[in-house]
Amino acid sequence: MTIGWHFDNTFSKLSNLFKKNIKPTPVHDPELVILNGN
Repeated sequence: MTIGWHFDNTFSKLSNLFKKNIKPTPVHDPELVILNGN
């Protein structure tokens, strides 16, 4: 899937002094809140 823009998650490259890796919180009924149609 191509999204048409370059995504670079540079925050994930920071040392653990600045961040903490955690697992996402599971949700029972996820839903799309807003979608930009452009």
